[in-house]
Amino acid sequence: MKMIEMNRKYKSMSIIVVLTIAMSLFCGCAGLRFQSPSVTLAGISVVKASLFEQRFILTLRVQNPNDMDIPVTGMSFEIKLNNQLFAKGVRNIPVTLPRLGEAILEVNAVSNLAGIMRQINELRKGKSNSVSYAIKGRLVIASLPDMNYENSGMIDIPILGKDM
Repeated sequence: MKMIEMNRKYKSMSIIVVLTIAMSLFCGCAGLRFQSPSVTLAGISVVKASLFEQRFILTLRVQNPNDMDIPVTGMSFEIKLNNQLFAKGVRNIPVTLPRLGEAILEVNAVSNLAGIMRQINELRKGKSNSVSYAIKGRLVIASLPDMNYENSGMIDIPILGKDM
């Protein structure tokens, strides 16, 4: 009988020890929370334009606010100009974002005629010499969960003639 009671005590103690270790690990991992990197649009260059499709090289500034390097293996994104979809793209070239640092990435983006025409119509209205942009996407991280990002801002453009 005494042996059965001792086995029960050991089982209870084992469960308490396992739960304590699990809680310690869980709390320790909670301290490893990452902030999503900040991704902003730093430039746009036209690569090729045809009637149905336009290709751009976008320059993105990616800032890592975390206290550790982030090994990015890929990314996907979409850009809106004046709240309308403008271009989409992906990148599969690995880069390491330095801890508390930044990297400049050149990425390919594709737009279609409808997206360009909407933007031309907005510019023709000429109410402002700036365009709002929003970039939204996902960073694929090696050995960590993917990180989503979203950012917005304004792009100043030269004053265009209204008689386009």
